[in-house]
Amino acid sequence: MANGLYRDLIYGLNKQITGTGSLGIGNVKDESKVRFAISQAGPANVIRIRARIIGQESWVTLTDLEGNVNIDIDVFTWDQIEVICLVFDTTTNIVKVVATSFDSQAGTTYQLPDSSEVEGAVVSFTSNDNSVNITGNPALNQIDFSVPAAVKYVQAFNATTNWTLNVDKYDIIILESTHQRGASPFIEVLDGLDDVVQLSKNIDVSGNIVISVSSIPDLRFAGKVIIL
Repeated sequence: MANGLYRDLIYGLNKQITGTGSLGIGNVKDESKVRFAISQAGPANVIRIRARIIGQESWVTLTDLEGNVNIDIDVFTWDQIEVICLVFDTTTNIVKVVATSFDSQAGTTYQLPDSSEVEGAVVSFTSNDNSVNITGNPALNQIDFSVPAAVKYVQAFNATTNWTLNVDKYDIIILESTHQRGASPFIEVLDGLDDVVQLSKNIDVSGNIVISVSSIPDLRFAGKVIIL
């Protein structure tokens, strides 16, 4: 079977396995960790990860992965890694192995299945603190990110009375005591169609926000402000 590794650059593997055997040998030059994700495996499936230093004839087994797992393996002291399917056992007709190297561990990652694996399905993940939702639709090759209402401040405004005339411009002022998102908030302004609007946004040292549009011509509009 073809080798799915990018040699001497970064350890990358994305293979669908239909039987036992080696998936190939890859270099892990200057890499410190490799994250392995195995999916569609039966409980008896075994993927062996073994390593060696260049010049050694023998290999050292780092771990045997059974079933569906997502695990990080330290490869800093090794030069080469080989991935072997020792036992093929699957709930469908393939086992999928994905491996990617990285320099420092940032936390658990998840791979959305492709549309052929879960036709038309929508897969959703929520961060541990419930601050971010990630929803993926593999049939549309689409990932959406959203922030729950408890984490963001939203203020709607109309095209007239919510704006205050200030010389040659109209302002909407939102105090930090109102939005309560600190002195360095992220601000996004949307129009009535939920399209992002580019306009003047100023934040003072206390976190008070002023968004502005021209008064001549009059560019006021109805929409909403989202503050994170």
